[in-house]
Amino acid sequence: MVKDSVTVFMLPFSFDSEFFRYIQNNSIWELSDLRIDKEAFYPHIYSFLMDNVSERDANNCIVYSLRDNMENTPEECKCVAKLFGKIEFEINGSNKTDKEKLNFQLLNEKSKLLSPKLMLYPLASVGILMMSIELTGEKRTLNDLIALNYMLHKIDQPPAIQISLPENAHPKRIEEAEKIYRSLDGYNAKESRKTKKDTPLGWRLYNLFKFLLFNFEKNTYGIEPFNNTRFHLFTYFQIDSLEKFEDGKQTEKDALIRDFIRVARCQNKNYKVLADETEINGIYTQTFENIFIASCVEGACIMVESNESANQFIDNFIN
Repeated sequence: MVKDSVTVFMLPFSFDSEFFRYIQNNSIWELSDLRIDKEAFYPHIYSFLMDNVSERDANNCIVYSLRDNMENTPEECKCVAKLFGKIEFEINGSNKTDKEKLNFQLLNEKSKLLSPKLMLYPLASVGILMMSIELTGEKRTLNDLIALNYMLHKIDQPPAIQISLPENAHPKRIEEAEKIYRSLDGYNAKESRKTKKDTPLGWRLYNLFKFLLFNFEKNTYGIEPFNNTRFHLFTYFQIDSLEKFEDGKQTEKDALIRDFIRVARCQNKNYKVLADETEINGIYTQTFENIFIASCVEGACIMVESNESANQFIDNFIN
């Protein structure tokens, strides 16, 4: 079982001055009051991110959070904002190796970096939109996390991969969700699957990204993503202590490292991990005996080993 798992989906893009003016004057975004522990970053990176979170200075990164108050925004903005209200969503497995249905929720604690954030660097006209999701359910496994990331990391997801409310959700919530689906359906690149009543069956993660960036597909505000096919993913999760792997169970340790590599590379179980990638100081390293860090072209990952006697530092490592 995995715990404290979170996946950050990032979409880097370039923008023009018209988009920047829109964000400043008429937007669902507001300047963030984000505060990050100084020990979390090197001093020059901390200064770049944090020195001007409350000022519009083109020489530094400007960080925005979603507004709490959407009263003066269009009705569809109010609808879509409800997606971040601690709602559990469901997604169907894409093949026989994945669990049939997986559940997750969007994170939206404004004081944390894991909530929706729009980071703009006006001096270079580049930015990043980030959203984070958390795997939910009583029995969350590493296989579930691998499958969830794999299904959602592709921008051009197949029609079969739709996000929706669980079938047992309250009827009123389902009715309200249909309004949200209609709003997001307008941001589909291709015609979406519909029910007989012409109501979208669900939504896609990329639709939400496009919605938050004001329909850049139509180039209304001159936004251009750097990658049109994949999100960039950062994943964090904790696992049970490796002490349970006795000397005779090295194969289980090896399997865990292969899955760790799959998470970093946004791959599922169908991919065969190269032997040299499972060796330390290849694409992954260990900062301590119980902390594993991997970084590659597709994404990055931190895996933390914990046990019942883990200290507070490890328990709160995600923060």
